[in-house]
Amino acid sequence: EYMGTCACGTMDNAVELLKQWATYEPLGDIAASAGLPIDQLNYVFCLVLAYPLSFLFSLIPTSAVNTRHFVAGFIGLLFGVFCFRVYILHVLVLAGGVYTLILLDPSAKNMQKYVAVFSVAYLVLCHLYRQYYHFGLYLLDITGPLMILVEKLSALGFSIHDAKHPSAKGSDIQKKLAVAKVPNVLEYFGHVFFFPGFLAGPLHFYVDYEEFIQGKNTKGGELVAAIQKFFFAILCIGINKLPGIVGFDSSILLLIKDEFVTEHSFLYRVVHLYVACVCIRMQYYFAWILADGANNLAGFGSQVDAKTGVKNWNKITNVNVLEVEFATNLKGVLDNWNIQTQTWLRYVCYERTNNSVYKTMMLSALWHGLYPGYFLTFLTAALQTEAARKARRVIRPVFHGFGKGGAVFYDILTWASTAFILNYMVGPFVVLELWGSLQFWTNFQYVGHVAAIIFVLVLQGGGEKKPKDKGDKAAAEVKPAKQD
Repeated sequence: EYMGTCACGTMDNAVELLKQWATYEPLGDIAASAGLPIDQLNYVFCLVLAYPLSFLFSLIPTSAVNTRHFVAGFIGLLFGVFCFRVYILHVLVLAGGVYTLILLDPSAKNMQKYVAVFSVAYLVLCHLYRQYYHFGLYLLDITGPLMILVEKLSALGFSIHDAKHPSAKGSDIQKKLAVAKVPNVLEYFGHVFFFPGFLAGPLHFYVDYEEFIQGKNTKGGELVAAIQKFFFAILCIGINKLPGIVGFDSSILLLIKDEFVTEHSFLYRVVHLYVACVCIRMQYYFAWILADGANNLAGFGSQVDAKTGVKNWNKITNVNVLEVEFATNLKGVLDNWNIQTQTWLRYVCYERTNNSVYKTMMLSALWHGLYPGYFLTFLTAALQTEAARKARRVIRPVFHGFGKGGAVFYDILTWASTAFILNYMVGPFVVLELWGSLQFWTNFQYVGHVAAIIFVLVLQGGGEKKPKDKGDKAAAEVKPAKQD
């Protein structure tokens, strides 16, 4: 009886300790004093902490491959536990399930499909849980790292498949990313939890990770690249906070309110939308560029430009800010936004579904989540991409026929129209819920959809392009920018 009482007491103590650990926030007082959400503070703390840890990691000799794998993964695991506590188990379950599917039969003809379906399905279930319990809330929860992990693991499945079942029709990227040997447990652990990119990416492919761990990538210049990206990221978050500092409410949700629409002209609403979307994009720039710099400081991300022969640290860069903000066509935006995810979509879906734009966009929507706004945005993106392609090939030569002045006017006109269409298109992505998204477009008289449909119907044949060579890419939205 005494032993039973002790056992129950010990179990109760263990449960109580687990509860305390699950709710303990070391930075809680700082977050409360600064008025910051604790999830965001924890997230940024780890992103910044990755810099000194990446520098220390770079000191580990490349000959100590197993040590590099373990340290890379262990720090990432600690980051996950610190930010998400017990929810880190989702990463372990997803990674363990995929590894089991791969090991069951790496040579199976459909192994990569099982891996992709399992990965995406697990992510969708997590999205559903979040959407049910935290509908519409901006939370930095475990679904963020899971989204990156789904990319890594599904790509790994296809990489192993492409090595086991090579195809003469395989694209250059399929051949480049092929993985002949299934990673062992330690290699897989490092790949899954690689700490500079675990929380915010950028996505890396296993071939590139393996080369980095083994020291096969070129060195030199990583410190300068990391410092530049660190301060550029700080600039981005500063721009994000600027409207609030000057007392301007840049919320995009104002654009679905009837009183706001009534009180302000169409042009004012277009300008408000532009400011709101720039501020939103700056949040993404901040996280992606900050994480990219940490990767560089660890020694990951260098490449030699095939055309110029000059080395740079942009191999896993996820966004080219100026190219996005000053793009003169939608293709320019999509080629330079979330670049690694565009590469993943092209690699696992677009090239394997007979270049289906709509299937690729649907996968992208599922990957992001199940909010109606996501599907509205990506379906509209497919329509806008087709319309922009037709319009560019028909209208551009007309303006350029007027010489340099016509070309300059065309660039200004297309920059303004591209900026509006981009912001118009992604409005529902921020609004999230169905009726609010439709109200958002209603308040802009559906002008973006009307214009796109007119271009598609009127400019018949304008989207056709004679193939120049085998490598001609048909869909801008899934074409990576210069690998990336």
